[in-house]
Amino acid sequence: MKRKDFFLSATAGLLTLNQVSEAQQRPGRGERGGGNRQGGRGGMRGGMSNMMTNMIGGSWVGLTFVVKVNDESLLKARAIFQKTMDDSKALMDDAMAAGDWQGIRPKMEAIQKQHKEGLQKHLTEDQMKELDKYDQEQRQRQTERFGGGNRQGGRGGGDRRGGGNRRGGGDR
Repeated sequence: MKRKDFFLSATAGLLTLNQVSEAQQRPGRGERGGGNRQGGRGGMRGGMSNMMTNMIGGSWVGLTFVVKVNDESLLKARAIFQKTMDDSKALMDDAMAAGDWQGIRPKMEAIQKQHKEGLQKHLTEDQMKELDKYDQEQRQRQTERFGGGNRQGGRGGGDRRGGGNRRGGGDR
């Protein structure tokens, strides 16, 4: 019964996390469309925060449903994930207040290192390898989805979506 309650709670938590993340991405809601933008960088925190939420949440999903660790390990890992989320949020808030997005990278890498070291204490070597593989695949999908490296097309060039020619330009 406890196991069933735990998985029900974990699923409800993931659904809530997903809804919050989607609500932040919709135009006209939250920081991106609001009047509280400061210096044109108001939307930056939303994007970075979403990236961290997706990364941490995705890793939790991988640990829970791909690596399939036992309940005891999940409970120990939950505290590690919570600390990582809290530290990341505090770092984003500090960077937003200071406007220092360049200085955030080494601190974020330190948080990620601490996260990985914490998980290594509670997972086997094979479980860590499987989780690392899952996380790498998720990062690759995100890079492919949102761009990275040499992007072609998009605004100002490339093929038109749906084919055909642009209006008002070229031969008719």
